[in-house]
Amino acid sequence: MQNHHSNKYHNYKAPEHHGPIHRVTQALANKFNIPRKIILAGFIIGVFVNFLLTLIVFLLALYWTNNPEKVERKFNEAASKVREWTAPSPKNSNQNQYAYAGSAASAGRAKQPAQDVDFDFSDLRRQFDDLENRTAGMEKHVSSEEYKLNKEFREMKKNGE
Repeated sequence: MQNHHSNKYHNYKAPEHHGPIHRVTQALANKFNIPRKIILAGFIIGVFVNFLLTLIVFLLALYWTNNPEKVERKFNEAASKVREWTAPSPKNSNQNQYAYAGSAASAGRAKQPAQDVDFDFSDLRRQFDDLENRTAGMEKHVSSEEYKLNKEFREMKKNGE
């Protein structure tokens, strides 16, 4: 008969029993959808670059990890107040309607009340992923042997003429 209290059966640690560093890095990794080790590496580098700022960021992240609803509610309240302050007044809304490229799409959104605006970064995330993939493709092409060979051919053609 085996003892139920052997170490073989107690290797698992529930997530709530992990230390604060693991909880914070895992929560940030889940929030930003990136590997936990990158978050951990960022904090380690931050300790060497600016210890005090890294400590403050870590403590804020720890507070957020322990109280996510409270922090996000406060953040949303603050964001609503900022939107109210920055929302154009009705008499000035037509003056700045075409202030920048793509403003036709944003002009419709600017007319909505600030409370109806919701943060949805999925499109921004998709665009960022697309840019990242395109950049990786360009880096791969520029570092390829074919690119180097074509560059040498262009130089030879330029020097030959």
